[in-house]
Amino acid sequence: MASSLAGLLIMSLFFTGALIMFRVSLFGNVLINAAMKESVELSGDRARTAIKIPSSSIGDDPCDLTITIANTGTTAISDFSKMDIIIQFIRGSNTPDNLTFSEGDSPNEGEWSVYSISGQVEPGILNPGETLTIDAKLDLDEPSSGVLTVGTPNGITDTRLFPSSGSTTTAPCV
Repeated sequence: MASSLAGLLIMSLFFTGALIMFRVSLFGNVLINAAMKESVELSGDRARTAIKIPSSSIGDDPCDLTITIANTGTTAISDFSKMDIIIQFIRGSNTPDNLTFSEGDSPNEGEWSVYSISGQVEPGILNPGETLTIDAKLDLDEPSSGVLTVGTPNGITDTRLFPSSGSTTTAPCV
């Protein structure tokens, strides 16, 4: 009888361990499946996102830059604070700059803000086919042309040259 009881305890311990391992494995598989689904959704959003910079221009002040961004993809862009605008200068002593998003109407040096969205169906969202106009204030030591790169929150970028203002001022933004 004692050996039967010992055998029964060993078998119940074995089945309990097997059940726990099965549950842990199932829970892990559910987590991996959810992560894979999220990865596929993010990859699909990224594949459907496209932007184009049709124009960029310097205003009367060599530090004022106006950028036009067209949403040529099929995904709306909504969180402008997560967008990147990077300026690299071709010549001169100006350092590259990653402009900071500003909520206000008039950006300070090193900042950019949304000026308008053409054909705006939903406020604050750049839907497919719409155009976003951005005002940026550069922090320049001297006037210079450069390369402008705009990146969306999910990593899609476009690049465009922007012209110099042609001013001969040595320190335009001071």
